[in-house]
Amino acid sequence: MRRVLSLSLPNFVSTLSRANLTGSAVYGVSAWDVTLENAIQSSLAITSDGTPTVTVDNLEIAQFIYMLINYRKLRDALDSVMKKGVLILGRFSDGGLQLLKSIAEKLREHQYLPMIFDFERPDTKDYTETVITLVGLSRFVIVDLSGPSVPHELYATVPHFSIPFVPILEESRKAHFTFRDFSKYPWVLKTIKFSNEKHLIEIMLPGIIQRTEAKLIERQNEAKE
Repeated sequence: MRRVLSLSLPNFVSTLSRANLTGSAVYGVSAWDVTLENAIQSSLAITSDGTPTVTVDNLEIAQFIYMLINYRKLRDALDSVMKKGVLILGRFSDGGLQLLKSIAEKLREHQYLPMIFDFERPDTKDYTETVITLVGLSRFVIVDLSGPSVPHELYATVPHFSIPFVPILEESRKAHFTFRDFSKYPWVLKTIKFSNEKHLIEIMLPGIIQRTEAKLIERQNEAKE
């Protein structure tokens, strides 16, 4: 008989340290930042009752393996993100976070799936790889140039992903001089300048959304020729 694993307890993370999860039924569980130090993970059942049993030995990858088995669900999820996902790169300090949230809210109004990511973190391989992964899942990328510098993540993505990158810049600020290196790429749109947050939101539909969708159609037509 399967042992059902429940993660509904308020302090469930600590309870999984040194836990014996052998034979647990983990179907339907979402494992986020779970502490599994010295836990025994063996024969975790990832399928529901009444279906052929599939087991794995790692709680954190159980959901991923299940989605791979049910590839249609995975495909639909990826298609949904890639058709509507928009990565927003920017700064979190000096009012930057509120600006990013406002951009995200406007995108949601037009049925997009915004993903917010900030620049101001240490330059590490994992950090850069996260940006690369998110860009690969995006329909287009909005880049706030109002921060103190242009991160090298753009050098790792713009040359390799031919999706629209839409730079935005507050009029009272200056973009880092290295950003001009990206203007040679036809998928990098002309910088949208705005006076304040309210102004940016007002011009988002014609200045960013409609303009970017037109660029996508243009590039699709070019690919067919």
